[in-house]
Order: sequence, then C-alpha cells, then structure tokens
Amino acid sequence: MEKAFMTGCNSVTEWQLPWFSQNFKKYNPDIAIIFADFGVTDEMRKYAEGMFDVIIDMREDDGRRGWMKKPHAMASSVADNTCWLDTDCQVLADISDIFDYTKPEKLCMVEDRPWSKRREETWHNSGVVAFEKKPRVLLDWAKMCV
Repeated sequence: MEKAFMTGCNSVTEWQLPWFSQNFKKYNPDIAIIFADFGVTDEMRKYAEGMFDVIIDMREDDGRRGWMKKPHAMASSVADNTCWLDTDCQVLADISDIFDYTKPEKLCMVEDRPWSKRREETWHNSGVVAFEKKPRVLLDWAKMCV
C-alpha cells in the first residue's frame, strides 16, 4: 500500500470513531485508512471492520496505555506513507496532499504553540503525524513508550 491514513482508539474514546470515520470518508473516499484497535468494544470492532481498509490489533496488554500505544501503531503501518489522525480531528476537506510535505527520516508535525509557550521550549502536536516508511525517530519514540 503506497499511502494511507491511520487512526486508533480504545473503548474510552470509541464514541468519536463513527463521527471521525464518516467525516473522513466523506472527503477522502478513495484513500485507504487503517484502524489501530487499542481495545474497543465488540460492537465498535464490528463497526471498524466495515469502515476501515486494514485493522491492526493493538489490544494486547503490554504495559502501554492509550496515547503510549500510538507510536507503536504508527510503526506497524502497512503503508509506505502514513498519516496518523487522532479521532478528535474533524476532517472537512480532501487532505491527501499532506503526503506532499513528508521527508525521509522525519516526522511531519506542527508545533503545539500553547504547550511550547507554557513550557518555554518547542513542543509538537501528535494529533496529526505524517511520515514515510519507518523513520528512526518513530521507532525510538515507540521504544520509549514501552
């Protein structure tokens, strides 16, 4: 698979999944989307099986919880170019051009200005993360979350 978007959640935030996936599909019907199952209910898993192109099972209890599973899920992507979107992102247009901004061995992220200002150092927002293949920094991030 050349390009795909990816999202994931557990049972705590699964209520966002129908809203997210319907908005995404409305504006991006022709691009693949991968779902990382961090532990959704059986009902939501069935919904995901009908809505997403690929499902990655991340339910195993390996000590990581919630956000800490995200980098491992991204590193498990089956696409050459991937863009992670949190389920609270409201997709309002065709966003496939985000792949034009990726660079080898880099994570494409925006600065999280409120956190940067608060902490007086540069912080990045991980709600939208685009990347090519498996950048070293992504693999290191996944290891640090274990």
